[in-house]
Amino acid sequence: MLIDSLGLWLDESPIRNYMVTPITELVPMIFANPNDPAIGAFVPNPADGEAVVRIHWALGCTGKFCWPLPDKGLRKRIHRVSAPTLVLWGKQDHLVPAAYAHEFVKLIKGAKVELIDKASHMLPIEQPAAAAKAVADFVAR
Repeated sequence: MLIDSLGLWLDESPIRNYMVTPITELVPMIFANPNDPAIGAFVPNPADGEAVVRIHWALGCTGKFCWPLPDKGLRKRIHRVSAPTLVLWGKQDHLVPAAYAHEFVKLIKGAKVELIDKASHMLPIEQPAAAAKAVADFVAR
């Protein structure tokens, strides 16, 4: 199962460096609905110093392992994946566009893609029922 995954690079569809993107620009990139209540878990109140530190720490840790994305070697090894694979993606993902979903499907033999409407990069948080149904249906096959 891949859900709005990072790890590949497409020159025609670059992924923006989200670790240095101001939060006011990042939220619309990762959430389809700017009024989603879950945003509060990702955008700390500036007065809550501990929450601000937690978010920055999480982004820093992610950056240590994920950036720069263009070449971490996945493209050279992905052909080894032989398990049935569902590539689940938010249709409105403005951080990692759906072109990447199709690229993963192209590179993983037999992989299937499902695009979920009204979801961006935080698909399981934004559309938990649709995500769960897609996973259950895939596993049942």
